[in-house]
Amino acid sequence: MLVAYDPAWPSLFEALADGIRSAGDPDWIVEHIGSTAVPGLRAKPVIDLAIRVRDHGDVERHRAALEDAGWVVGSSVTTHPVMVRESVVQRREDAADTGARRRGAPCARAAVGLGVG
Repeated sequence: MLVAYDPAWPSLFEALADGIRSAGDPDWIVEHIGSTAVPGLRAKPVIDLAIRVRDHGDVERHRAALEDAGWVVGSSVTTHPVMVRESVVQRREDAADTGARRRGAPCARAAVGLGVG
């Protein structure tokens, strides 16, 4: 489902990036990618992030803290680690209590690649 551009998306990205660096490593480079990064463009309400790390072990070393911050590490992608946060607005446990996340509420995906260093 495409929605109109939301001027709050850059702020949501900044908050997500800050949270990822806080739970992970402050040296990780986090970039806003995908259609929500393009001002004015209709998009699926998914904040896509690219995270550059020193090695893929970085994610595992910080996995518990990332999961405590609401990220689920793992997906069917096998070429690189992927983390998903089901809702930016409410954590997964809260969404379960209400039945499902609000339709159209932003969620986030983070693809992890090598590149810091």
